[in-house]
Amino acid sequence: MKRLKALMTEIGMSTTRRPKELLPLVWQLICYPPKMPVRPAQQQLLEEALTTWLSVPDPHFARRDLRFPVYQWGSGPKTILLSHGWGSKASDFSELIGLLRTLPEVRILAFDAPGNGLAEGELSNLLLFKQSFREVALQQKGAPRSLHAVIGHSLGAMAAVLAVPELPALPRALVSLAPMVRLKANFVATLESAGIPPPVQQLFLKEFEARFGLPATAFDLPENDRLPANVQHHLFYDPEDPIAPGRYQQELLQVSPHIEAHMVSGCGHHKILNHAGVLKRIIDIIALA
Repeated sequence: MKRLKALMTEIGMSTTRRPKELLPLVWQLICYPPKMPVRPAQQQLLEEALTTWLSVPDPHFARRDLRFPVYQWGSGPKTILLSHGWGSKASDFSELIGLLRTLPEVRILAFDAPGNGLAEGELSNLLLFKQSFREVALQQKGAPRSLHAVIGHSLGAMAAVLAVPELPALPRALVSLAPMVRLKANFVATLESAGIPPPVQQLFLKEFEARFGLPATAFDLPENDRLPANVQHHLFYDPEDPIAPGRYQQELLQVSPHIEAHMVSGCGHHKILNHAGVLKRIIDIIALA
């Protein structure tokens, strides 16, 4: 968080620079995930896990393979894969993991995406989240389904929705908690909150498209929800969430009527992970899947 605050201060002092001079700071603002320390209870949870390491290539920033940790609790036949959000980590699912461990025959997997938690990498992006999710999922073996269920939060939920249809075997259930729905809109909101002038915003979006080969809008979920109807997709959201706005959730729900919506007012973007009612409903969904 200290680096992010310093970056915001530097941007605030640099708004008179020419657009191209501001771009390096803008890339850091968008692609540097803030780091939060692990709480004692979270550390205990990690110590109880079986930890392995996988890697994914990062051709856009580090230009090398990045290693990231995968945590496992339990060894049952029903595998549940968790996908955390931006500036987050696997242990931020601690309350949910504690409840999932009470279910019979489960194996819970979670990972720190590159640039987050204990994973390698300084900068990160949606594609690294998606690639890491896919790498963990493809390590799971067993027919007819490699995964029993998937639970994602924020950018991790967006990555899961994009990655799951590409898996050779689909989970029975997918739970999206306050998913990021429109990537470009999130970028613009972040840049505007930092006082980045519109010409610099447009220059960044052009550079993004040149670097990744696609415009930011190409990842938006309403245009990319390819989940078949036999995958139970549950979406939990707060209509007043300023990070994943309710209007975007509604746009996704309108084009994907097979998604079961759960509106939870007042919990916000991050507290939805620990909301008692949400957690209870998730456990019911997983138990019945």
